[in-house]
Amino acid sequence: MPFPGKVAIIVEVETKEGKLDEFLSLIREHARLSREEPGCLRFEVLAECGRDGVAASNKVWLNELY
Repeated sequence: MPFPGKVAIIVEVETKEGKLDEFLSLIREHARLSREEPGCLRFEVLAECGRDGVAASNKVWLNELY
């Protein structure tokens, strides 16, 4: 067990067409605030990007560790 006594949460979110940028703006701020909470060890927002750095889909993954 790599993180004894820790809880990991992985969430996949699929946004509505045309709403990815709005969602990313909101979730990144939420992640920043969550990282300041006691017990939060990690809160990452991950998106699949093409070689050009632009989002390749409207899916986002949240990776949290407490």
